[in-house]
Amino acid sequence: MQAGTYFFVTSHSTDIMSFPGGSSDDPQSEIMAATYTALCEHGYAALSMAKIANELPMSKSSLYYHYDDKDALLSAFLGYVIEEFAADVSVVDEQDAEAQLRAFFDRVLPRELDESEHEFHVVLLELRAQAPHHESFREQFDRIDTLLRETIAGYIETGIEQETFRAVDSNESARLLVALIRGGRVDRVSRSDRSLGALRDALDAYLDSQLLA
Repeated sequence: MQAGTYFFVTSHSTDIMSFPGGSSDDPQSEIMAATYTALCEHGYAALSMAKIANELPMSKSSLYYHYDDKDALLSAFLGYVIEEFAADVSVVDEQDAEAQLRAFFDRVLPRELDESEHEFHVVLLELRAQAPHHESFREQFDRIDTLLRETIAGYIETGIEQETFRAVDSNESARLLVALIRGGRVDRVSRSDRSLGALRDALDAYLDSQLLA
């Protein structure tokens, strides 16, 4: 991904984590986009503030004015991703909860990924692998998992109210589904075959057999 491209995508059809076009008028989005570009190019271990600054029209010292070190910047990067995702995903009342939940699966765990989408998943996996060693990373990934659980639980609760779904424990069902999604994302970037047809079939089968009334 080139430095001038400011977006994250998690499905073929929808850019749900979009950076605004980075500009001097919006230093945060510019820094976040540069961080993403540098992460994709260098990976976590080889990443440095200097390499991030190389993607920006500012010096390394100027970057340190905004963030104390690489990990502080990466924690902020994760927070930025979460806010972009949270702003895009919400439970809408009076709509078909089943269709919304299936569409949500398509967005967070698409059956196929193109190269830019694969890069995004690799970046998240690299950062998650650092979470045991960095409390701020753990806190951000806890926020991501909580957001996923609450969003899925919201769809399930709406479906129960619509009498589309059975009267299940929405929080427990959401916890299981998030674990499957998280495992699928790790599995996908850990092997050469990026297809998740079988796991997606399992998610749909769970919805059909355990949730649908």
